[in-house]
Amino acid sequence: MKGNEITLRPIEERDAENIVRWRNSDDVRRNLFSQSPITVEQHLQYYRAVVCAGKCRQFIVTLNANGELSIGTVFLKNIDSVKKQAEFGIFIGEPVGKGRHYALPATDKILEVAFEEMKLDRVYLYVVEDNVPAIRTYMHAGFTEYTREPGRFIREGKPLDVIAMDITSDTWRRMHNEQD
Repeated sequence: MKGNEITLRPIEERDAENIVRWRNSDDVRRNLFSQSPITVEQHLQYYRAVVCAGKCRQFIVTLNANGELSIGTVFLKNIDSVKKQAEFGIFIGEPVGKGRHYALPATDKILEVAFEEMKLDRVYLYVVEDNVPAIRTYMHAGFTEYTREPGRFIREGKPLDVIAMDITSDTWRRMHNEQD
């Protein structure tokens, strides 16, 4: 099972070069709302101002089989402790991890952090309509579409819809009780 092959560990400063390399790769960047490449310095500023300040819980996705082989990142940002919700994000950037279905167990592990550890009620995300593999992963993890914003994202001059999806703690728990 893929879930046994991956672990999440908290992001550290030493991960900056990998994060920047992954985030700046064409296949990852094409699906990000911010299309501009970033530098290591920009990432470290974000890390210190947002992650270290507790405004984002970010983890590195690693493969157990190879010890400390980092393949991507998963995070909860825009954490709202009053509404008990956060925005989800993920990207698998290392070529050895792409197309191997590691995103689903990584998503499930971060949802466990969200619902069990952080006691959130809801996790939401935004995805571009043509990112079909991601949408399938999110649906398998229990996310459902709750709205669509036509033409909100422009790639190469073409307007694309942005799909908003979410999952509640009740849905996540129900899915896990059915698996036990």
